[in-house]
Formats: sequence, structure tokens, C-alpha cells
Amino acid sequence: MQDVTEDEAGRALVREVLVNRLTLAGLRPRRGMTVADQAKVNEHLVGALAYMSPVNLHTLSETILAHAAAPGPACGQWPAEVVMRMWAEALQARPFSQHPIISSWLRSIEGPRAVAGGYLVELLRWLRKYRRAMSPRELAQIKREASDMQRVLACIRE
Repeated sequence: MQDVTEDEAGRALVREVLVNRLTLAGLRPRRGMTVADQAKVNEHLVGALAYMSPVNLHTLSETILAHAAAPGPACGQWPAEVVMRMWAEALQARPFSQHPIISSWLRSIEGPRAVAGGYLVELLRWLRKYRRAMSPRELAQIKREASDMQRVLACIRE
């Protein structure tokens, strides 16, 4: 329940500090995008950046405003979503527990399989390092490492 409340508070903060601030500043959609398209992008940002602190959201909004104020063809326009997400990630990386690979793949059938198979720790270490789903070959290597670690732990227990 607390996670839901924190997520809602984070979303509200992103709307206020980033989206509303930049909209009121007069940013307009990029060429080829409608206002409705930009609203969809902004909603994606609200969900994707809900983890950010207020200070970093302020910094991000100022960065976007500075970029939009620069002379050139993109003057006064919203940057692309991917650019804003890259800047956000540079300011404050998403917590590992909120990464999509954890929230979807590991919480699906693969998580319980890893627990039952005794390789959850090694799997989490691998996911933390690479942040993507693994190939069958990589999964076999993770299982071998987990088996080796189980043998070491058994020896230590003896």
C-alpha cells in the first residue's frame, strides 16, 4: 500500500515540477507531433520519472528549458522523450527494484523458478549488472555458478 502511495506522490510531483512547469513556460510539441501526442509522451514521463527526487526534477526541468531556449530549429519545443529520459537517468538512476526487468520478468514465472532452483542471488547479480533478460546459455552459466556457491556453502557449514 505504501508503494502505491509513494508512486502516486511521485507522479503528482513529476506532473507539477516537470510537465506543468514546462507547459506553462510555453514549450510546444516538436514538428510532426500534435498536442495529443505530446500529452501521451508527458504521461509516459510521469510514470517513468516518478522515482525522482524533487531536487532532481527541478534540475531536469531547468535543463529542458535551457535546451529549448537555445537558438536553432528546436527552439521552444519539447525534446524527444528518449532525450529527457537519458537526462533523467544521468541525474538520478532508476532504483534497481523499479527496473522493468525486475517488475515484470522476475516477478513472473522466472522468479519462483529461481527461488526453487536455488539460483536467485546469482540471477539478481546478473540482472543488476546487465539489466536485460538472459539467453539460455547465460542462464545455464548462472545455474552453474549457483551450484558452485551451494557447494562452497556446504563445505563451510561442515
